[in-house]
Amino acid sequence: MKIRLLPENVYSLIAAGEVIDRPASVVRELIQNSIDAESSQITLALENGGKRLISVIDDGIGMDEGDLKIAPFKHSTSKIATADDIHRILTYGFRGEALNSISLVSDFEMESCSKDESEGHSIKIHFGENESVEPSAVTKGTSITTRDIFANMPGRLRFLKSDNVEYNYCEKEFMNLAMANPEVSFKLISDGRVVYNLKQGSLEKRILEIKGEEFLKNSITVNYFNSNIRVYGFVGKPSIYDNKRFSFSHVFVNKRFVIYPQIKRAVYLPFGSQLNRHFTPYMIFIEIDAKEVDVNIHPAKKEVRFFREDQIFSTVSLSVRESMRYHEISSENEAQEPDNMTISRTIDNPESFVKDSSLFSDLDYALSQKHSESRVQEYSRFWQFNDSYILINLKEKIYFIDQHAAHERIMFERVMKENERISSQQLLFPFIVRLSSELYEFYEANKSNMEKWGFTVREFDKMKILVEGIPSAITEGFEQSDFIEFLSEVHSTGSSMRAEEVSKIIACKAAIKAGKKLKISEMEDLFNQLFLCENPYSCPHGRPTFITFDKEEVGRWFKR
Repeated sequence: MKIRLLPENVYSLIAAGEVIDRPASVVRELIQNSIDAESSQITLALENGGKRLISVIDDGIGMDEGDLKIAPFKHSTSKIATADDIHRILTYGFRGEALNSISLVSDFEMESCSKDESEGHSIKIHFGENESVEPSAVTKGTSITTRDIFANMPGRLRFLKSDNVEYNYCEKEFMNLAMANPEVSFKLISDGRVVYNLKQGSLEKRILEIKGEEFLKNSITVNYFNSNIRVYGFVGKPSIYDNKRFSFSHVFVNKRFVIYPQIKRAVYLPFGSQLNRHFTPYMIFIEIDAKEVDVNIHPAKKEVRFFREDQIFSTVSLSVRESMRYHEISSENEAQEPDNMTISRTIDNPESFVKDSSLFSDLDYALSQKHSESRVQEYSRFWQFNDSYILINLKEKIYFIDQHAAHERIMFERVMKENERISSQQLLFPFIVRLSSELYEFYEANKSNMEKWGFTVREFDKMKILVEGIPSAITEGFEQSDFIEFLSEVHSTGSSMRAEEVSKIIACKAAIKAGKKLKISEMEDLFNQLFLCENPYSCPHGRPTFITFDKEEVGRWFKR
């Protein structure tokens, strides 16, 4: 086979495909250009997840007619002029590939007006075929519109996902840039509806708008400076370990979102053994001299390379450790069993119990054939420890019950008894939930399952749904955050979504929580209902519901 030079139109399309692989790539490149243009307001509009239309409008410094004529062509840039400039990149865009690549794979139109001119100009490029520059009505900033992306590349077009999936990718790029630039106002419009309208403000305010109050309240604020490296951001506290609603990890280097998995160990190291089998969300921003980082190793500039990686690692780890000290969060597990203490985990069924239903309303709750008419004869009373555990002295044994795990087992067996459809209760005050694009797509794909799971919901607006009913098993307060958490956990179970897995999640939401103070009668009810279960020994996730200690075992603790 003879070697030949590719025609320019072929290798240009190949090069464009490296930079622009889906609508989200266009969103990233255009918004980055708007930020580099010193914009204070950026509006992104999408249709069909960006496949039909992507429009980015800004109020930046704009371009004059001369700039507009050459901006969409290969290697045109205002960011670098010499080879040395490559080693001190301070802006998002610098290669001069983005606009050219976008114009090759879409119906492209760009309008702009510089601050020094009173009249703007526009240029249109139809899948790489240039048209002349003409006067435009735009009077400030730049407006770029792309239509029908990849219409000239059927192979690439065929690999695009559904509108919702592509929208999800676009939204992530929008969010990453919005989080890194809180001094800029951002608006996102999808199919004519305003999804986000983020105003200028502090980083804390921006994170509050995007990630929510619960994440911010349960996070450690990081702000540290050492050896010309600044590290700041937020790291989740132990209170949200393993919370599937907060399963994100964001790293920004000089305000550029990057894929840098090595940073995870640096963030988690100060937590010691607490995170051996857990995860916690984090959002870390690193500011460093541009000469110390190479952002030119990935076509989409998503990966970076540090010249002093060990120093970055130690600085990030130290910043988290110092922040934990400031917030008085221990870096090691404090509750440990003494080395010379052996505690038996033998679990026995009580010899007698009483069935009562005051804790569980008047619903018939006979979950097994284990009936007993005798009341407990030998117990003094019930105690609650740390508003989370119940202690019972019964027939020379101490029962130590985890109230959440025990109630979760009770509710799980009750929900499972309802077979294919979980009973629902109407809310006195329905509430509106705003979902992420990923969860909204999951909701749309599972509308038919919502009623089966005990929820009454209907679409309210773009990315918003109205929750009017919840499973009747849930008697405690149930709010927007609880519904989002439920949907996230069901989504994480995978495509099977077996009834048993969904029932586990509902049982967890319905169960009384650790930290809830109980009356004596409620503790007694919980104890008695637990031993009506088919399997009272563990919660649906496998954790023990109770442990017991007899008098001989307690005596051994005190060397008697």
